[in-house]
Amino acid sequence: MTDGRRDFYVVPGDDLRAGVRERHDEFMASVGGVRPRNPNSRHAAIYPANVEAWRNRWSLFEDVAQPATGDAVS
Repeated sequence: MTDGRRDFYVVPGDDLRAGVRERHDEFMASVGGVRPRNPNSRHAAIYPANVEAWRNRWSLFEDVAQPATGDAVS
């Protein structure tokens, strides 16, 4: 599936949830508001194209990294 390639997507949780919700709402609107095969399913797929903007965004960790209380700061 990946030909040995490993990709990592560093996505803030709120952004990931918002994208899933948006795609879900669009899908539900396209099928008349009821899942066609299993109306009770809560499944949601996330494909690489959905999160491409966050591929290898390791810098996001630097933006929020804060020393814990009591940790030495250099």
